[in-house]
Amino acid sequence: MTADPREIDDLIRQAKISYEADQYAECIRLCEVLLQNSQPLSRTRVTALYLLGDVYIDLEQFREAIRIYDMLIANENNDIVYANRGFAYMSLGNWNSALREYLAAIQSNPNNVIAVKFAAECYMALGNNAAAISLILKIISTKSDNGALHRTIGLAYSRSEQWIEAYKAFSRAISLDPNDEISITAKNQIEKLANGRG
Repeated sequence: MTADPREIDDLIRQAKISYEADQYAECIRLCEVLLQNSQPLSRTRVTALYLLGDVYIDLEQFREAIRIYDMLIANENNDIVYANRGFAYMSLGNWNSALREYLAAIQSNPNNVIAVKFAAECYMALGNNAAAISLILKIISTKSDNGALHRTIGLAYSRSEQWIEAYKAFSRAISLDPNDEISITAKNQIEKLANGRG
């Protein structure tokens, strides 16, 4: 059955409204209707899959989100889909799979700062602080105004006991976001270590 394009546009609008209103069951129902009435590579199908993935992430149904992102990859192979699937794997504690997805996102778009940050966090979770540092160093010179990157590299430096570099990174993160509690706490701990109180 092929629906009228105006009906499809209306269903997409209703699904988006349902999602924004946290009416997830209704959003899922509308997206399922959209999927039944769309061609495999159509914009309608891609939109419905993105919405479903977002719903399942919000509901913390990460395995279902991965299933949706698997379908979405077949339709739309880009950094956002890989990063979203990486987040789902990361939320399940599957660091290797999450890292694979984030690296695919970075390969698709080397300027995806979120993918870089989370890939670095995956490396750290896997005990590879040097890889986390190396990854962030590749992008931080062009994204020097991103406090989250400075905080993340600061954490990697701390775990590697490179205290001076960690201190500099946390200081930069705080200068960009004075309310960054993680960086403030970490910087204070380094100062205590330096003063022999740690």
